[in-house]
Amino acid sequence: ISDTTVSVGAGYSLIKLALETIEAGLEGLEFAAGIPGQVGASTAMNAGAYKSDMSAVVESVRTINEKFEIVEFSNEDLLYSYRDSYLKHHPEYIVISTTFKLNRGDSAHLKEQVDERRKKRLESQPLDMPSAGSVFRNPDGMHAGELIEKSGLLVMLPVKMLLN
Repeated sequence: ISDTTVSVGAGYSLIKLALETIEAGLEGLEFAAGIPGQVGASTAMNAGAYKSDMSAVVESVRTINEKFEIVEFSNEDLLYSYRDSYLKHHPEYIVISTTFKLNRGDSAHLKEQVDERRKKRLESQPLDMPSAGSVFRNPDGMHAGELIEKSGLLVMLPVKMLLN
């Protein structure tokens, strides 16, 4: 961490990085405090939550190609879109590190925000059960879950049936 710039290896835990940047009073990665996985994959697939994603905070990405050459991509080079990037379509580039550009923030406020989101997840999601995670994108101003419930398509199967 150097001022508001953070550089980290691809294998580093995204959750750990989010919590460390919050502790350092840096704002921008708090959306990632509940996303399991490593920085490299999260950077390549444009991981996100709470109306933010990696494209909002990635400054540059260092990769290695099949010729063992180091190739650096700027945020603009990555052609980020919803859960997508240039890197997802070019497996010849392997992410080795990511540099983030964050902002100064109030560490206490950011911690509160993360805690509130964690409590909400614990109340609304069965975290003790297997899960494929979120598979629906929320339309603007709406929630996919609400639309599914209103459509009458929601069918709950007993968990034991799903696990057998």
